[in-house]
Amino acid sequence: MEDPDSAGHTLSSDRSAVDPAVDEVTVLVTGFGPFTDDWPVNPSFLIADSLPPLLHPNPGHPTPIRILVHPTPVRVAYSAVRELVPKLYPTDSKIDLVLHIGMAGGRDHYSMERVGHRDGYDKNRDVDGRTLAADDGAQYWPECPATLATSVACEDVWRRCRAQLADQSIDVRPSHDAGHFLCDFIYYSSLAHFYRRGEGGKDGERPVMFLHVPGDSDAQAVARGRQVAEALVRALVESRRAQKGGSGSAA
Repeated sequence: MEDPDSAGHTLSSDRSAVDPAVDEVTVLVTGFGPFTDDWPVNPSFLIADSLPPLLHPNPGHPTPIRILVHPTPVRVAYSAVRELVPKLYPTDSKIDLVLHIGMAGGRDHYSMERVGHRDGYDKNRDVDGRTLAADDGAQYWPECPATLATSVACEDVWRRCRAQLADQSIDVRPSHDAGHFLCDFIYYSSLAHFYRRGEGGKDGERPVMFLHVPGDSDAQAVARGRQVAEALVRALVESRRAQKGGSGSAA
């Protein structure tokens, strides 16, 4: 995947910018495009696209993190997501963690979603005016359960994320309701990809997180969202490192 975007991000595995001897982690990030006349700008992609290509290690965060931002906003359409998700994970992928970002209009807080849902997409229409059949999920993912949880240690990640925020007034919360719309759909689709890959079944690794952000899209809101996204990416990486036996402890 070698798709450069206007900000210079690429979906490639080029690691020449860091010491190859360092244990680098690669995080894939996506954001959505607009989906109604009320929300002509979706801040989720603006936040994703503002992220730096590399988070350098420092004394508190020893792991260098390569951030690969999908170069275009994900269309808010079921067909587009279903076509896209398999392409995000080629067989030679170097991706270690995935962060999908989406907008929750009307909220003033950020939500770390724990669970994706297979069903329930027969009510809310996408940008093409379409829904999915009530049994679509069971037909498309017959081997997958109705809900799939991320395998990341959510409480630990949440604590680490909160501790890293320079602005402690920012409200970040764990959540169990991803919304039964395209945000939930892309989340479940990625979780199901790892589940279907056969890496331990229900107890296997599903290194995916979904972040819901408020609907504001002005420069200050995007900067605040970037701060949360960067803190969350570092938290995901350091929590994973600790789980796998590396040094580092929860803040």
